[in-house]
Amino acid sequence: MEVILVEDMEKLGRKGDIVKVKDGYYRNYLFPRKKAVPCTKENLRWQEQEKARRAEQDAKEREEAVVLAKKLEKIVLEIKAHAGENDKLYGSVSSREIALALSEKKIVLEEGKIEIETPIKILGDHQVKLKLHADVSSEICVRVVKDKSQPESGAQG
Repeated sequence: MEVILVEDMEKLGRKGDIVKVKDGYYRNYLFPRKKAVPCTKENLRWQEQEKARRAEQDAKEREEAVVLAKKLEKIVLEIKAHAGENDKLYGSVSSREIALALSEKKIVLEEGKIEIETPIKILGDHQVKLKLHADVSSEICVRVVKDKSQPESGAQG
């Protein structure tokens, strides 16, 4: 039986794909869970419209990501952190802190789109990759500076 997938399914196909499955698999698993619809003329027409809509949406999102990437190229994020001897941080700078610093500059980006390849554990400038779209990525400079509000090491009062 030929069916049109309503959502991405690992090992079977992507949303909108037309695949052949056994009748029982469709009847007992795919249909009750609303993961596929039969391959009829109406459903094929719907699938074509959906594919065109998705392509249009994807093009719009890609265009927005390119504009955002150009804007991000000029930004240097400054993040304050507590550091000890030899400019080593007591922890590391997380993607949450980077997302928060970006939001202060009126740029909303999910933490999952921030890719920190090696943990940021020392003061200084670090390049961080941002995945803005499936086809568009950008890098920003994250400058980690010593938090002035922290007490100097060795000073006791």
